[in-house]
Amino acid sequence: DSQGSLIVRGITLSPGQTKSVYIDDLDAAKDSICVKDSEILAVTEINSDCSAADETRVACPGTASSYTCSEVNGRYKIEGLAHTGVIETADVSASTEDDSSSSSSSSSSSSGGGSLPFECTVNTDCADNQHCENHKCHDYECQQDIDCAVGQLCVNHQCLPLIDMDILLVDSLMQPGGYLDFTYLISNLVDLSYDVDIEYWLEKERQIITSGSESLFLRSREQKIPLSHLSLPLEVPTGKYTLYVKLSVDEFEIRRSRQVQVQERVPLFVDLNIVHPPHLTDDKQWGYTVAISVSVDDPITISLELLLTQDGKEIWSKRSNIPVHRTVTLEEVMENLEGLPPGDYRFETKTEINTEIFAATKEFSIEAPVQAAIEKSPRTFVGRAIFGVTQTGGDLGVLWIAFVILTLVTGIVSYLFLKRRKQNELHSLEIWVRKMIEKKASKEDIISAVEQHPKWSNEELKVVFRRIVEERILQERFRLTEESVHHLRHFVRKQTQKGVANEEILAELVKVGWKEEAVRPYVNTYYH
Repeated sequence: DSQGSLIVRGITLSPGQTKSVYIDDLDAAKDSICVKDSEILAVTEINSDCSAADETRVACPGTASSYTCSEVNGRYKIEGLAHTGVIETADVSASTEDDSSSSSSSSSSSSGGGSLPFECTVNTDCADNQHCENHKCHDYECQQDIDCAVGQLCVNHQCLPLIDMDILLVDSLMQPGGYLDFTYLISNLVDLSYDVDIEYWLEKERQIITSGSESLFLRSREQKIPLSHLSLPLEVPTGKYTLYVKLSVDEFEIRRSRQVQVQERVPLFVDLNIVHPPHLTDDKQWGYTVAISVSVDDPITISLELLLTQDGKEIWSKRSNIPVHRTVTLEEVMENLEGLPPGDYRFETKTEINTEIFAATKEFSIEAPVQAAIEKSPRTFVGRAIFGVTQTGGDLGVLWIAFVILTLVTGIVSYLFLKRRKQNELHSLEIWVRKMIEKKASKEDIISAVEQHPKWSNEELKVVFRRIVEERILQERFRLTEESVHHLRHFVRKQTQKGVANEEILAELVKVGWKEEAVRPYVNTYYH
């Protein structure tokens, strides 16, 4: 069998000084190395069983005699070496930590001694648009938001969705003529507001049995848990079906599905889902969110038990009777709970019906004292500072300055709020106009409808039409694809909502390869 090896020699060391080397861990079945503590010329002088008096076997990771072996990024690091040979029963390559040291290596591998068998060890070994993973250079998924698809942002070089959706609860069993109740969670992951369209339908073999839809407005970083249902026809056959829920924002779309079954009779059962375990709410109280669904359409009352524990010790508990009509979501404050120190917790909820127990459990962690974070928040600090001036009396000049500053801050916040609301209304108008154009509505019909809308104006409609015209020019004159225009629209909209100036946006676009003469007219439509 071939053996790789490393020999450290020809190094001048000061008294007490040692060297460290790295060798590759190429054989997962081997977890030790053999060190020969003497100056040797050939690896054949090291015994295969590491049994000589001047040879030491070192487990990796581990320590033996004056040598230490540890695992670092897929390689073994051996410390405490002088004139030493090291051998492992696989091909090896090595590099020393001291550039002034000299080493020679021999290997039976055809690649030659001393060459690294991998492409990189750290990100800086790769190109600017790449990162190092498993010793290979990989292209980043993205470097900026415009590199991602519509509905995504570039976060740590990964394209992540702006909005996410999950189905929480659904009636897995139902009977003809009844209701299919379901609950879903929508999470806005960014500091932007959106109008979202929700469509849901029950399908079997590509045939839609029943369907519904609704529209929702999501504020920045907001989560919503809508309760919805579909009515089943009396003549629906028994069998397995698929429930689909689709969320749409502009060209971005998320689709989720769950399997359900229709049968003649449905037994009583309860489905519990802990949506949010105990957390600090906006009003600085501890609260939780639990979704409850029952399989019957008639209202019932269940006895619900809630228990919070840490290391098996009860921290908080509650028992209450909850009326449930098909589906209900509890968002409640945890009374008499002052705070939770850092640590791991377990939150349980259960109910018992006809000797059958239905339960849900979720484990979670508190990473840092939440109360300390509250006390250090800027809002609390400002409040204390102003209160301190008025409490001590101060002089009237200082008090007047504080009042002026507070008035200015209030004015700025109000201005930014109104500006963001105006942007959201214009964005809603743009979404609506694009949908009307897709439905082949005439320009006159669109203008007439906007004139009757209480929040939209003709001036805003002109802005939307200008944007649409400039997009068509980009596609027809500059031969841009529809996908490229979508990316451009998403990027410009996001930057303007952040308050970035149009010249800064243009400079960023030009930097990544866009032609200024092509995109300037379109960008200017966002600065009307």
